[in-house]
Amino acid sequence: MLPRLPTEAEFVDVGFVAEVPAQGARFVQVGGREVMLVRRGGDIAAFSGSCTHNLARLSEGVIDGGQIVCPRHGARFTLATGKSQSSLCRDLPSYAVRIVGRRVQVRL
Repeated sequence: MLPRLPTEAEFVDVGFVAEVPAQGARFVQVGGREVMLVRRGGDIAAFSGSCTHNLARLSEGVIDGGQIVCPRHGARFTLATGKSQSSLCRDLPSYAVRIVGRRVQVRL
């Protein structure tokens, strides 16, 4: 039997708050999608972990000066906002996040 994927309305537990670094990003899988978790002030934000130009896995890229760099063609996205710094790419889609106790939950 195949595992049940979360519905659009469901939050999925993705780990402890302490696992999201103060600088940089943590990548997790949610419903078969790679999701990037980042700190934004005192909050945690979640964005797609795939480049919007060619779907490269941003987890394979490098973080440089508050931006993540696409490993395929060098497009840059601001970590705190998901905003694209390249005319080739759209901003990264964002996802709802909530904190329950010490756990991070994401809704796609």
